[in-house]
Amino acid sequence: MSLAQSTPGTQRAPRMLLTITGLRQGTVTAAEKMRDAARALDIHAGLVLTVQGPDWRLKDDRATLELVHDSAARGHELLLGGLGPLGGTHGKGEFHRLGRHEATLRLSAATRQLDALGLAPKVFAPTRWLASEDALEAAAKVGLEVAADAYTIRDLTNDNRHQVRVLAFGDGFGSVKWWRRNVLNSVRRGAAKGKDIRLSISAAKADKDDVAGDMLRILELLRDSGYQPANYCDYVDRQQVSVA
Repeated sequence: MSLAQSTPGTQRAPRMLLTITGLRQGTVTAAEKMRDAARALDIHAGLVLTVQGPDWRLKDDRATLELVHDSAARGHELLLGGLGPLGGTHGKGEFHRLGRHEATLRLSAATRQLDALGLAPKVFAPTRWLASEDALEAAAKVGLEVAADAYTIRDLTNDNRHQVRVLAFGDGFGSVKWWRRNVLNSVRRGAAKGKDIRLSISAAKADKDDVAGDMLRILELLRDSGYQPANYCDYVDRQQVSVA
């Protein structure tokens, strides 16, 4: 029996959303392998982009740019993680305490640099899934349409919010065996109730066979339980239709 149980009045199948974070020169091969493995399950993973890091810039990283452009051409959603690490925020992410002005400056710089590379993400997925209210307002101000933090998917065009927490391996979350087991158990509980599921994996963790394998097993479980893949813009649009 499918874990995703239908209930009276259900209008749609439950949705699953998958992202890959931490793309850069040293992780691009693992990111591509995870992307392709998910595609084999008819799941288009979104790619979360950061513009720069210590001793690394996306514009100079040919391999990562090729993966990003190829993915976009194949229908994979691109999400903006941020401009890059901010001093003193290690472990918390770039936007978790920023005020509106500084967040606007950093998001404007990031979107401008990505636009110069032919990339135009519409979703804000802050690094480590943490952002202040001011940063979320800044994201709307610079023209981003959707924001996804650790617990919420937010339509920035009308401030509608959908409570769906992210279940992740890496990027501020764990990836050891007991953590992966807890994520699997959370997915099973959510699927039994037909809840929408958000998943994410950092490319660095996807480079480990046991971590990547456990994520793929979760994806297979959801697929076999009747879940339909979605990206964040599509998710928000469908929520609007279902409410209407």
